[in-house]
Amino acid sequence: MDIIGAVTAGAAGLAAVLAGANLYISGRRELNKWTRESLVEIFAVFLDASFKHASACGSILNTSPPRPERNQLQSDIFEAHSTASRALTRLRLLAPPAVVRNAIALLEVEYLLAESCFSGPLAQDETLELIRAVRQARAKLLTSARSALGLRDTEGTGDFDINVNWRDLRLRFRERSAEEQPSDP
Repeated sequence: MDIIGAVTAGAAGLAAVLAGANLYISGRRELNKWTRESLVEIFAVFLDASFKHASACGSILNTSPPRPERNQLQSDIFEAHSTASRALTRLRLLAPPAVVRNAIALLEVEYLLAESCFSGPLAQDETLELIRAVRQARAKLLTSARSALGLRDTEGTGDFDINVNWRDLRLRFRERSAEEQPSDP
């Protein structure tokens, strides 16, 4: 019996098994890295569309713009929804079910907000309630997305009810700009 040959064959077999395991683990690691990077990109697109949607709705509900500007803002709402819907399709493929459920819940409350932009003015408290519901749904989505990505400290990162009021600042700026415009003779 050739002991050297048997040891050599055993070592070669072990090396092949270890090489195969290394390739498998490396491939899995690359797939996980790709999936994670893709999810980050999709979450960013989805949240960006959500903010664009809310901004256009806010402009309609808070400033009562003239018809041409209103039409453009309503088109912006539809475009933001289309972008979010495309991102949702990708989320359905890659994200955990909790994230997909939270994304759908956000789209549902955004619909209610958009509906108010098309149906006519609401009472101020109704508008604020719709905006609050969108912010809460967005915060839940962000928290679940961070959890799905394995990021630490997911709580508190989704608080969109900040204590500064950019909307009022924008309105004051627009009013001042309109006052400064020279009138036609």
